[in-house]
Parts: sequence; structure tokens; C-alpha cells
Amino acid sequence: MMDLTEYAWRGYDAPGVDAAYMPGSDAYIAWRVGKWLRANGGARPAAVTSGPGYRVVVDAARVFEVWEGEEVQDVTG
Repeated sequence: MMDLTEYAWRGYDAPGVDAAYMPGSDAYIAWRVGKWLRANGGARPAAVTSGPGYRVVVDAARVFEVWEGEEVQDVTG
């Protein structure tokens, strides 16, 4: 698993800034989830790691998936 916490923090801490990451990359997915958490009243994540497919795991408990475009979905079991 790759540590993506810094990318998620960048999305969370600067919600009005556009991404400098390639769509579909792990960095982009973590950044999008960080933005989504901020926009939806979620807490700033303490740890974000890569998951299978276009998913990241937040704080070892929640799983998020980024779909085509910018849609973020909480797909926690």
C-alpha cells in the first residue's frame, strides 16, 4: 500500500485549488477524496493509503472510490 496522506491533505486544505495530478493516478484519487471530505463536513484524514482499483482507504476504516469525472463515493462495506 502506498501512503497517499499528503495528497489527501492538499485536497482537504485547499478546496478551491485545481489538481496538478494526472486524473486516474493514486495522487489524484487521494486529492479528490480530500476535497470531498472537506466539502461534505468530514474530518481531515490522519492516514490515506491506496486500495484496489480507483480506491483509497481513509484512516484504516473508510473506503472511497473516485469514478469517471469527479464523483467520489463512500463504498465502505
